[in-house]
Amino acid sequence: MTTAGLIILKHCLSILCCKSLHVDFHFRCFQETEDVVFVKEVNLKDKLNKVCNSIDVMSVVVDLGGCSLKYFALGDSMALGKQVCSFVINCLCRKFFMDERPTVSRKHYFVSSISEVFMSDLPDYSYVEKCFSGAASVLILPLCDELFFPVLHGKHWFLFVVDLKNKMFIILDWYYSKDDGFCVYTRNKLKKSFCHAWAMYVGLDPGFNNFRTCYAHVPKQANQ
Repeated sequence: MTTAGLIILKHCLSILCCKSLHVDFHFRCFQETEDVVFVKEVNLKDKLNKVCNSIDVMSVVVDLGGCSLKYFALGDSMALGKQVCSFVINCLCRKFFMDERPTVSRKHYFVSSISEVFMSDLPDYSYVEKCFSGAASVLILPLCDELFFPVLHGKHWFLFVVDLKNKMFIILDWYYSKDDGFCVYTRNKLKKSFCHAWAMYVGLDPGFNNFRTCYAHVPKQANQ
């Protein structure tokens, strides 16, 4: 693991420790080259150093019903200059599911592997079928308000949302704008592939041809 990854991991662990001890904390960020400082972190510092120096970076730090994340993946994903790995994103999707089941939220959060199929030119959609079937065992897709698909393409993460309730395709992108070539290509590919998968495994067409395509207003960042 990189040095930066270990630094970030220590702070991730400090959050976990604070929460497990029911300690209220706040943090503030300084310059990019400086640390993140946690209030009441002083009492945890020694213990955290011992933990971080003794852990096996290949061991699992998060396990959410079979969706797991290892120490090295968490640390490196949060380090400057590193790319967030799919395991982190997939654990977040699993956490959203566990916090509020689709029967309550009317939402499904799909792992990023589905978008890999959508963005590929491969004809095999069996993985998508498996995921759609698993989601439908909790709440069938036509009854959902929103479907969320995190997408990694060209080393760039963004979010593709199918808003069934309001009949919209929504894209959240922190870097590219809707008229950029990257966005034109990815949105067309995603919409076409998603509609193809829906036709094969769900069947009932809610009128996707009439759905509007929107780019949500999100803070833009210059650091790719």
